[in-house]
Amino acid sequence: MAEAASEEELPVREKHDFRTFFNSCVWGFGFIRAWVYLMFLGMGVGVLSGASSSDCVVVYLCSSTMLTITLFAGGIAPHGVEWVLTRSVGQIVSIAITVLGTVCAVGACTLPDPPLALLMIGGLATGTGSGFIHLGYGEIHRNRPPADVGLEIPVAVLIAAVVFAAVSFAPFAVQFAVTSVLPLASGCIIMRESRRFRACPALVWMNRSSRLIMPTPRLIVRVGVCALGIGLADGVARQVFMSLTGISSFDFYHPAMLTSSIVLAVLLIGFELLRRDNTFRRLYKLITFTIAASIAFVPSLSNLESLYWLGPLITLVGYNAFNAFVWILLADLTYNFRLSAAATFGIGWGMLTLGSTAGQLLATPLGSSVPLTPQLASFLTACGTLAVFAVCLFVMKDDDLVDIVDRQNMVMSIGDAMEEDECSSGETEESVVRIPHQIGVHHITAGELHWNYCGKKIATEESAASDAAGSAEEADCAESTLPSSEPPQPQRAPFKERCAKLARDCGLTPRETEILILFAKGRSAVRIQEELVISRGTVTTHLQHIYRKADVHSKQELLDAIEAQQD
Repeated sequence: MAEAASEEELPVREKHDFRTFFNSCVWGFGFIRAWVYLMFLGMGVGVLSGASSSDCVVVYLCSSTMLTITLFAGGIAPHGVEWVLTRSVGQIVSIAITVLGTVCAVGACTLPDPPLALLMIGGLATGTGSGFIHLGYGEIHRNRPPADVGLEIPVAVLIAAVVFAAVSFAPFAVQFAVTSVLPLASGCIIMRESRRFRACPALVWMNRSSRLIMPTPRLIVRVGVCALGIGLADGVARQVFMSLTGISSFDFYHPAMLTSSIVLAVLLIGFELLRRDNTFRRLYKLITFTIAASIAFVPSLSNLESLYWLGPLITLVGYNAFNAFVWILLADLTYNFRLSAAATFGIGWGMLTLGSTAGQLLATPLGSSVPLTPQLASFLTACGTLAVFAVCLFVMKDDDLVDIVDRQNMVMSIGDAMEEDECSSGETEESVVRIPHQIGVHHITAGELHWNYCGKKIATEESAASDAAGSAEEADCAESTLPSSEPPQPQRAPFKERCAKLARDCGLTPRETEILILFAKGRSAVRIQEELVISRGTVTTHLQHIYRKADVHSKQELLDAIEAQQD
């Protein structure tokens, strides 16, 4: 399977050019990440560097809280969030409140005694607006091939690091202006790319089946819990390193953020261009090891006076690598399984944000209110390392990434069958006359071929399948025309009865049975959608359940299972 996947991916990789690395989506996502760096790294690096720590904490805490709530809202009520993301009014409001919140937060921090209400308004507005902007980019990346996203995200992170490094050393007026413009530019790109948005059905959160073709909410939550644990450990490690060395937040992130982003770009782009399968298994192992190593060696790296920059570099490589990996994985899941981006990114990215925020807040008092002894630092880093390995070994394992690919192949086989049916459904009976070896679910027997050839009826792909479903008597007449020397064909049950028997044996619901009959007849997804007055996503979901319950992996296997049914 790996070799086949590699052969399919080669044509895609040949199409990568300069636009793959630097298109509008890359710049837009890089701008919003640069805004996050400038506003909130170290609770106030960059534009808030002149403010007191207490003011920064208020803005950071309010913004992170609303960001997490907004993201989780996408997981709980994806249709409502999708409604906002697909409307120009919702997009404009998201951009406006982000810019307004930035102005309020930065402006308040410049005052000698900033009003608490203004700080809170700035934090709440920036968190809400940036949450919708991130979900907007989740929807964009949900509609882009995973191979492209795997190249675009590290480039976007590199762009964010370059903007962060350049703006942080600029005068305050330039910092203020650029930081206020970044969410505006990023949001405008979302509006420009909104034609890519395709609303998809929300996840079925209450499905209790243990064998689902689509990744269940449990899988998305496991990705989120893994992100939560690693984000928590990483946030603690960064604060422990800064407390041990006494380094300021500004010096910690400069120039380590830029250099770590360069390392990350080389790592992820190289992996994407060189990998020979569809899984992230090897990358997941590498990132897990990198993060665990960066946390474990924090006490040792903090004592390297001549190489003090090595600690921030290694720590930020792990931080950026896991952030990028989670985003790429979520984009891969939403693209291949046609999931709701609001639900998937809301849960996954929301968990990561919650973990990183909690880690940074919990470790902030270290060195000030709580004495950080070498023994305590070693204990904290050991706990962080164990947490990383625990979530990666027991919560989300690298084997899950292989299982995801297996499920993706099953979903793609359904999609290919539906697309093939759609192509064939566009041909009219008058323009094309065929006598294929197999039509829909009905094999043409020798008797049927003789009957058709005598001019009573010419079978097309659509009409022959319908006749096989609803005209058992005609089929019997056709078989009666066989020469007397040939042994009589065994009596076959009508098509609908065979479908009904398969449905009973597999425990299909009435709606799934109805879709099974239409799909096996050769109806396209569009025809099924129109006949049953349901959405395309609902048709796909029912088909996936049918495949799972029938234990088949392609349309041909499903047709064979129907043919095998006897009275």
